[in-house]
Amino acid sequence: MRFGLLGPVTVQLDAAGAPVRIEQRMPEILLAALLLNAGKSVPTVKLTTALWGYDPPPTAASSLYNHVGRLRRLLGPEGGGRIRTASVGYVIDVESGELDTAEFAALCAKATELREAGAWEGASESFAAALSLWRGEPAEGVSGLEEWEARVQELRETRLQALDARIDCDLRLGRHRQVTAELQSLALEYPLQESFHRQLMLALYRGGRQNDALSAYQKLRQSLSRELGIDPSPAVQRIHEAILDADPQLDAFSDADAPRAVVSVVDAPPAPVEGADRVDREVRQSMLNGIPVLLCPALPGSRQHAGITFRVGMADEPLARAGMTHLIEHLALHRLDVSDVHHNGATSSTVTHFLMQGSASEAVEFIHSVCESLHDLPFERLETEKSILYTEASHRELGWARVLAASRYGARGYGIPGFGELGLPAVTPDDLREWASRYFTRDNAVLWFSGDELPAGLDPRLPAGQRRSLPTPSSVLPTTPAYISGGPQGLVGLSAVVGRGPAARLFTELLERELVKHLRHESGLSYAISADYAARDAGRAEIHATADALPATQDKLISSLMDVLARLREGEIDPALLEVVRGRVLEARQAPDAAAQALPGLAADLLFGRPLTSEAALLDRFRTSTAEDVRAAAAEALGSALLLLPGHSPDVQKAGYAPVPTGSAVTAIGPTYQGFDGPGTQLVVGASALSLHRNGSFATVQYAECEAMQAWPDGARRLWNRDGARVAIEPNLFAAPPGFLAPLDAAIPAQRVIWQPARDPRQIPVYPPGVEPKWVQDRRPTRTVAARIVRALVYTGFWAFFVGSVIFTTLSIIVCFDTDPADGVTFGVVLLVWLFDLGVWVLPTVLLGRRLRRYRRAWEWDTRA
Repeated sequence: MRFGLLGPVTVQLDAAGAPVRIEQRMPEILLAALLLNAGKSVPTVKLTTALWGYDPPPTAASSLYNHVGRLRRLLGPEGGGRIRTASVGYVIDVESGELDTAEFAALCAKATELREAGAWEGASESFAAALSLWRGEPAEGVSGLEEWEARVQELRETRLQALDARIDCDLRLGRHRQVTAELQSLALEYPLQESFHRQLMLALYRGGRQNDALSAYQKLRQSLSRELGIDPSPAVQRIHEAILDADPQLDAFSDADAPRAVVSVVDAPPAPVEGADRVDREVRQSMLNGIPVLLCPALPGSRQHAGITFRVGMADEPLARAGMTHLIEHLALHRLDVSDVHHNGATSSTVTHFLMQGSASEAVEFIHSVCESLHDLPFERLETEKSILYTEASHRELGWARVLAASRYGARGYGIPGFGELGLPAVTPDDLREWASRYFTRDNAVLWFSGDELPAGLDPRLPAGQRRSLPTPSSVLPTTPAYISGGPQGLVGLSAVVGRGPAARLFTELLERELVKHLRHESGLSYAISADYAARDAGRAEIHATADALPATQDKLISSLMDVLARLREGEIDPALLEVVRGRVLEARQAPDAAAQALPGLAADLLFGRPLTSEAALLDRFRTSTAEDVRAAAAEALGSALLLLPGHSPDVQKAGYAPVPTGSAVTAIGPTYQGFDGPGTQLVVGASALSLHRNGSFATVQYAECEAMQAWPDGARRLWNRDGARVAIEPNLFAAPPGFLAPLDAAIPAQRVIWQPARDPRQIPVYPPGVEPKWVQDRRPTRTVAARIVRALVYTGFWAFFVGSVIFTTLSIIVCFDTDPADGVTFGVVLLVWLFDLGVWVLPTVLLGRRLRRYRRAWEWDTRA
């Protein structure tokens, strides 16, 4: 027997017969579902979903049994016996060579082996034989079923890879004229598939049609810009530039720097890049003046990459002086006056780079200037550079990734970038001198250059020091995975920590493509989607991903995101997509200037104490990383995930994500001061801690764990606890005596205080003098005109009654003294009148007392203001 899935579902009952289709709809769907998982048990619930969708009839179980029996009869005695009942569903047994999808995979594997061996003719024939098995869309007529779409999509991707590989073999055999028409058709059918356009450009150019090749590039660029908002990949751009230059190397172009169309489990090793792109990519190490040096060969005629990297960054700074390293970077670059050269600095969490591109002499001048300036900083520029950083910060939001960093690590170490350059106002020249002498030393630095040898005249001078260790990670999250609600509307962010390595990098690329597929292309819920991988230290890396959405659809976006993350965490990795991702990563790492671009990262690894890996070994690790390796990286990353959401979502909690606590666990004990903005606002100033209570929750700062305190001359204070908790105090907004924050000011060390410039009086929150606090006003109901008239009448009647009662009481006293005490009736009446009058007097006394206290509070407020 033979079964066909690469097109309409067919069955060939015997060797002499022709393949026939299953004409009945339900048995056809059932057979396709079983064949897509040949040899594996398919649960009954999945089969009922395939047949009737997510709303099966009440009789679905018995109907499924009947359809299985009907399918067995259609397949005859031999075929029907292949379908057997499993513990949870049904399974179909298929022997070797009986299923076209298995035959297709076997032929592709054979072709890949021939291609790796350079047997282009045999590889082309095997790929062609594999592609000839395709008769149309996989499982045509039943492939739209959601349950099986992932498997069908895998088959489609595999076919495209095989087609790409077969054309690549034909181009290597000089058959550019034979494949031109086919490539033109493929470029129209797949307008965003860069590999077909790249091959078309090459085929047209080799056929003497340079103008048509350039037109093909423009069509691709316009399609990518219009549909995705991106430019063609570097590989395509390099071919475009070579066509413009009529580069003779194109006549023997090997396509080695293009993505491999791999259809087997392991990617083929990249062929060496020919011509001008062929360079030795290995990095050499040496020493110069006690400074480690990394050197990698450069492309002929290219500008030199050069720089120096120091093991110091924002994560090393105390929060109260955050911004020192960035400020030193700016000051060190100020004296540079290099023409026609690109130079820059970059401060990250753990390293600071000074980097440039230019000639060898410019590289020498750049390195010498930086080294000299680092230990003779131009402090006359200090306030100007601070102003520049303030301006830069005003146009740069902290961003969602920094919010997640602060929430994960707290207010020290790797969490410091989440608080911005908080300490800049307090930084002094002495602080900068001490920081530079500690971190910007030759033992804490690495030089790096692209070129065959070090530039002549290079003689960098740095003082001795010691290699500084990395910050110790300190998580303040009680558990992960977790989520934070209250983020910006229309944005979802994800942060994860994972072990460094190719598997984690591949997972990051895979995550981005899965998010694009499900959140953009399939559902249209998001447009801007990205996922980034960044090394944190020697052994760990961080993954950041984000997706935008309209506020009206962000709940649906979160629900879909949870589905994608759940599938990845459970290990549902699409093998075809993984190979596409692998090809993209390998392509990027094999770009002509990739080795030079990687030098800053290699310098950081050397400073981290991470052994340098040769480029060949690293590429081999990328090729040999299996789906199981990626699954393990996915489970590790998503197990540590931290989400930033616009609001609460039940889907997130159902997926096992715990909310990050928004308040502190303990409160301070001490004098309590009422806030004017509501009865629930209270400030507790204790001997060892301070707590701000608001709306049923509270934030506490322990004085011993206070990482920084901003202080204003008008008395305002803002404190950050080690766990990231923040308390902001505006004294004018609390009913408290002057000097009530004295215990706080005495407990915080001076080196953790950040004195701020005096504020404009208009910026200081002041409760309006003579106006009752808002919480008092909120308690008083709003009255209509009619209610006010009634209230006036009641008050008038009450006071008239009060005056009358005073007169009546006076008369009753006179009568009491003139009455014989033996007259008990008269005496009892007078006594009752006295008691009534006493009650009438007590009520206005209480009301008057409350009003006087309110006036006294308003007077105190006027005096303080």
